[in-house]
Amino acid sequence: MSSSETALKDKKEYSIPKEYITPSETTNRLILLCIKVSKNVSDPRALGIILDSYLREVLKARDVYKKQIKESGLYEAIQESVDDVLDSFKQYAEVLQYVKAWFTDPKTYPLDRAPRKISQAYIQLEEALARYEWDYLCSGDEPHPALNLMQKAIQATKQGAMEDERLNDIFDRLWNHFSPGLDTFAQDPDYNKRERGIDAINCILDGIQEMDAYFQQYDLNYLDSGYIRFRTGCLVFLELMQDTTGTALAEKPTPSPQANWVIHAARAVLEGLDPFILERAQNWFEPQLAESYFRFEQVAGKALNSGFPRIIEQVPIARDGFDRLNRSLPLLRLGISRHALLHKAIRYLEDGADLIHQAWQVFSKFEEDTNSVRCVRCGSANNSYSKVCSRCGAVLFIPVGLHNEYQESYAKPEPEPAENDTSDHLSRLIEACDAAKYGRLSYDEFESVLAWGKQLLKMTVVTVSELPESSENAEVNRALKLLRAGLKEFKEGTDEMQIWLETGAKFHLDTASEILLQAYTHFTEVQQIASQGE
Repeated sequence: MSSSETALKDKKEYSIPKEYITPSETTNRLILLCIKVSKNVSDPRALGIILDSYLREVLKARDVYKKQIKESGLYEAIQESVDDVLDSFKQYAEVLQYVKAWFTDPKTYPLDRAPRKISQAYIQLEEALARYEWDYLCSGDEPHPALNLMQKAIQATKQGAMEDERLNDIFDRLWNHFSPGLDTFAQDPDYNKRERGIDAINCILDGIQEMDAYFQQYDLNYLDSGYIRFRTGCLVFLELMQDTTGTALAEKPTPSPQANWVIHAARAVLEGLDPFILERAQNWFEPQLAESYFRFEQVAGKALNSGFPRIIEQVPIARDGFDRLNRSLPLLRLGISRHALLHKAIRYLEDGADLIHQAWQVFSKFEEDTNSVRCVRCGSANNSYSKVCSRCGAVLFIPVGLHNEYQESYAKPEPEPAENDTSDHLSRLIEACDAAKYGRLSYDEFESVLAWGKQLLKMTVVTVSELPESSENAEVNRALKLLRAGLKEFKEGTDEMQIWLETGAKFHLDTASEILLQAYTHFTEVQQIASQGE
């Protein structure tokens, strides 16, 4: 056989299978080396050296990523995609450790499985990073993610940091995202909404086309003028969505979505957009402001009569906030023709919303504390409408004179819930997940709740294990099936709670709540079947 034929044979035998090829040449070389070492045609020492080097690079890249996220302050805004990246880094490092383990235990960690594992882990990491990048580009103070995206893309283009292919891909994605809206609005039975929606989508698409004209002569003016049209369409589109839902959809820059919508409308007018959008935003905002002030005065009376200095001093702070919001209204009206006044109006809106939020946080805490009941067994605070302690499961008793609306239902002490009343216990675990998610339950308190839940799970497992596998009665069989499904979900839910304790990733709390709710439903159905049988 000639040397050329031998080379072709080697290439055919020791090439990477198509399904394992990744976009990374470094990763592909590692996969190919694993294949060759597994076939005893390459030196294992070379694989060990490359593995150590590659593992250090992966861990270093993970640490750099974590540092960048910490410094950027983006974690809360795009937490799920950040957690996905960190999980993918961890899994990729574990795969590399798996390959290293082959050197000491080849039977347990066979090398012929490494190519698939490496390829899958790398692709998962790359996809997680791509999702993170897109979420990062879409995050910001603008009321619509597409506006944040285009602001960053235009800025990067002006700085020479945006590749043509990437910018063109962004235009294509935006076009594909918004263009179906034409058909959606065309089918709307409301004539005004249909016409405004179609106009908004057309304005968005015209803006994308104008920005895309940048590639003809690389004229940045096309990006700026096209973005104004694009922004106009996005704001009208968002306004239509708000009219439909009845709530403000702008999350930043202040804690008040209502004030934020007016701020964005004022900024849009400063950027050259149609002033009519600010007029509509103000007309929408004023009645909501009046309603908020009415509700505030009801809370203020209770706060002033509380006798607590910390609570009383929040009343003038909140009133100052409402005063600033009210002072912004005439400035917004005049600012349509005298734009300099809009800057002052925006400051009033931002400062007023922040002051009200500051006071409202204290009021909410006061309301929560005065409307809570302490457990006589463990001392933890519970909502006044809860019948049992969310931490230890003990029955709660409301003191005489507290919350007259609840006294009747608590006139007589209730017996301790039966140990097999699992659905009630699951509801307390779900409450604990929600409380931890929003910071109302400390880490230690959550850990105690979970420990109690795990103990309950063990007792339930013992109880179910003593039941027959099946029955001749169809309803009993159905109950047994539901019971075992609920038990499985109970276990999965507590596992998700445990993962949150270990990682702090909040999406595990959401997953736990969903799974435990399914278990709750199954156990409730079992109770209903049992009651019908009686």
